[in-house]
Amino acid sequence: MDIQEIRQLILEQMPPETRFQDSDAQIITKHKELLLSWQEEIVDSFYKTVFSHPNTSNIFHEGERAAREETLRDWWKKVVEGPIDDKFWNWMAYVGLVHVHRKVKNSMMLSMWGLLLHRITTKAEASLSLAEATDLIRAFTRFGQTLTSLVAESYMKGIAEATGTSLDLLENLAVHQVGPELPAIKGKL
Repeated sequence: MDIQEIRQLILEQMPPETRFQDSDAQIITKHKELLLSWQEEIVDSFYKTVFSHPNTSNIFHEGERAAREETLRDWWKKVVEGPIDDKFWNWMAYVGLVHVHRKVKNSMMLSMWGLLLHRITTKAEASLSLAEATDLIRAFTRFGQTLTSLVAESYMKGIAEATGTSLDLLENLAVHQVGPELPAIKGKL
């Protein structure tokens, strides 16, 4: 599995205006010092949330929290200081494969991204003018769209490869399994 090819295929599926842009990176860089000052609060709220919920805390091994907190600190610093380039996005696609290995579900990853975005939004609105906060929130929204697309889709590609099949085949099997069930499911809504 070539992580660069995976990254490229995933990004090509996204409409260009939904992807992280150079202008987003410039906005983040503009607020670098402020964003770095939020690092400990972001790490603390992230792992307090993860470890307060049994389904997410069970992902971790005994005594692992400090190492994972350091990983998140390093990640935040890389996001803020950049560069957010192909190498960075390859890393995020790789994270999807790590999530397969660690049994981190996409619902866990997506909800934790939502928590981070909420924290960033709240801090930006309290610290910046309305226009600057809006620009920063939009930059992080596109960042999150790109991040979560890469992690979630590479997760699925990892599942497909690990089972010795293609993602297309898994999707076709799912279509045939789910399709007939849709009317019954809709009827229960």
